Amino acid sequence: MTFNPNWVSNPYSTIKDIITYNNMDKSLLNESLKKTKINLDDLLEGKVYIDKKIASLLSTMFDNSEDFWINKQKIYDERVRTLDSNEKEEWLKSLPIKEIIDEGFIDLKEDLYTQFLDFFDVRSIFDWKIKYLENSNLSFRKSDGFDSKKSSVVSWLRMGELHIKDVKYPKYNREEFEHHLENDIKKLTRKSSPNVFIPKLVQICYNCGVQLSIQQAPKNCKVYGVTKFSAEGNPLMILSFRYLSDDQFWFTFFHEAGHIILHEKKFLNFEEESIVETNEKLKNQEEEANLFAEEVLIPFHLKDKLSSINGNQKRLMNFAMEANVSPGIVVGQLQNKGFIKPSYLNGYKRRFSRDDIKNSFKEVISSLSSK
Repeated sequence: MTFNPNWVSNPYSTIKDIITYNNMDKSLLNESLKKTKINLDDLLEGKVYIDKKIASLLSTMFDNSEDFWINKQKIYDERVRTLDSNEKEEWLKSLPIKEIIDEGFIDLKEDLYTQFLDFFDVRSIFDWKIKYLENSNLSFRKSDGFDSKKSSVVSWLRMGELHIKDVKYPKYNREEFEHHLENDIKKLTRKSSPNVFIPKLVQICYNCGVQLSIQQAPKNCKVYGVTKFSAEGNPLMILSFRYLSDDQFWFTFFHEAGHIILHEKKFLNFEEESIVETNEKLKNQEEEANLFAEEVLIPFHLKDKLSSINGNQKRLMNFAMEANVSPGIVVGQLQNKGFIKPSYLNGYKRRFSRDDIKNSFKEVISSLSSK
């Protein structure tokens, strides 16, 4: 009987095993690697291909032969190619191909498999699984095969990243970002057009070193937003603008900003209840981010007044002026707190055009990319 396992022993796990078994100092190894402009974490995560040059370096570090590492990579490549040929069709079917093509990332006339590997910046489907399902910090529920929801989530995430890949961001300034949140950014909630507030919002975030991207979510991906930190230490926030209303958009923005301010580099936060597993730590962080957004939008000294609005439209407008937010945000908070019915006063919420959102975002990103 032929043995055809559906797993692959990769050379990077071998490196980890050698380091662990010999109790080697990772900081010293990293310093040695930096001389050749290689990062140890990149090597351990499989981001560095083991060619003859890298094999020579590893043989010196670990006192074994170059051929050992070259053969290890060769066997790994051959096994991955076999697995990919078996999984290619199922993998492609799980991806939101139409949405990615519509965004201009993929050309339907070219080979889809090769293009999608390039799109995700991986060499194989096996590497895609490691990068996005195992090492991404996204907490997915376990399932067999390719889940279209998972694939849609990581596709949305990747599109958001690619939109801003050509922008060179300054170093992240936490104090400056926090200052702008409660002042300049909060004022933008009263602007009625995405053509006005999106360029200003993106520019303010850019000045603080915050990478802000806006990407519509694929159909079967009920996502609001995500926050994480780049390798350079810059926070990345991707928003879907899912409901196209001012109360939902701005609460999501300040919620994600809360994760950046309060939780910093501790985790990758992802807003999609049907996909992300919940635990007590994440629940607490979500509550903290919600409270942060609420307190920025409705200052503490005004909270008692919120319940007294009681559906009175004149008091609603006066309260919005006093809090310096849009009336739609106040309505959203009244509904959320149960002070009014979900169907009441929705006319005060501003609804936005998807085209206006997309065009204004792409225009400001284009401008920043050309700097």
